[in-house]
Amino acid sequence: MAKQINLKPVYDKLVKIMKKHEKNLIVSTDNKRNYSLTGPMSEKFKKELWFGAVQIKKNYVSYHLMPVYIVLSFKFLFFV
Repeated sequence: MAKQINLKPVYDKLVKIMKKHEKNLIVSTDNKRNYSLTGPMSEKFKKELWFGAVQIKKNYVSYHLMPVYIVLSFKFLFFV
C-alpha cells in the first residue's frame, strides 16, 4: 500500500498566500479542504469572476490562479 502523504502543510501555505488578497476579493469557499476567491461583479459578464482556488485532492494539492492563465494567453496570442 502506498504511503499517505500529509498535504495539509502545502495547502495551508498556499491558502496563506491567497489570504493576502482577501481585502480586494471575495472569499467564496473556505473550509478544511477548499479555499476559493472571486473578484467583484463584472459588468461585461454580469457575474463575479473566479480569481483562484486551493484544494486538497486525494494525492495532491491543486492551485489555480486565473491571472496566470490570462497573462499566458495574452503572451501566446501576441508573441508567438
